Amino acid sequence: MRGARHRCLFTVLICCISLASISLQAQPRLNLPQKDEVVTLSEANEQILRRLAHDAEPAPKDTVAPDSERALLASLPPDLVRGCTAMIDAWGRITEGKSRLTVRDLGRPKGFPGRFLAFRCASAIPDYVQYFDERLVLLYEPSGKLALRIFAHGADAENDSTLSHIAPAGSVRFPGVAAAGFQLSMSNDNPCCDGGDHFSEMRTLYIVLGESGAYIAASLLRERTDDVHDDIDGDTEVRLTTEWKTTSDAQGQVTGFSAHYREIEKEERNKDAKVKAGEVLQRWNAVSRCFDTIKPPPNPLIQR
Repeated sequence: MRGARHRCLFTVLICCISLASISLQAQPRLNLPQKDEVVTLSEANEQILRRLAHDAEPAPKDTVAPDSERALLASLPPDLVRGCTAMIDAWGRITEGKSRLTVRDLGRPKGFPGRFLAFRCASAIPDYVQYFDERLVLLYEPSGKLALRIFAHGADAENDSTLSHIAPAGSVRFPGVAAAGFQLSMSNDNPCCDGGDHFSEMRTLYIVLGESGAYIAASLLRERTDDVHDDIDGDTEVRLTTEWKTTSDAQGQVTGFSAHYREIEKEERNKDAKVKAGEVLQRWNAVSRCFDTIKPPPNPLIQR
């Protein structure tokens, strides 16, 4: 009897472990990984990409040559490739096995010794063409050898359904360093997840190349909308907009960003909207060589 009882307990334990393992494996990734990485290229891929890296044409070309795209995709970290597959598979049976990674050329801003790119994860099915996730990348030569600098612009979480779109936004100069601007549009409008709360957000990111490498020196919130669904208390929409201005030194280098924001909150069961206004302020830090937030905007209704 005791042996039978032990066998039963052992069987139950194995079943519990198996179910836990299945549960862990069943959690799909909903967007691309968010990881700051520097990837060194193989000699073969470096030879192929050297012309693209040294292309002095400032304007974006959107697409890159087929051999360059193959070399870039072959150089991607494995977890980014796996993340794209998992993200597209999470959209449903129709998209399983239909993930597609491509590369866009975002140009060479003035003062930058390299070329900016966007890696895009999308589905090969035409009906899903409006849905994709992108990561910003710099192809440059930091120490005599070509490398890919992949930028994270948010927290890394497998259950995060935020999709990001990237576009060039001009360049400016910070004290002693050139800065490349990019418009970052984010939303949780993702085929993986129907209904629920919805948000969208637009920011301008500024990338600089310092002695320690390339990094995000400033992130300016342009606009944000949060839509919270509540069957009991009614839906709530909060929309925030900003108007940014720059402060410059005698050499025309940007040393500060300031904005007036306006936030409007509308409740389904309340006809009167709530309006808030205030100031957002960022100031250049000469030690860290990035912008510190002195006065932040209000926290979003939906936590990112």
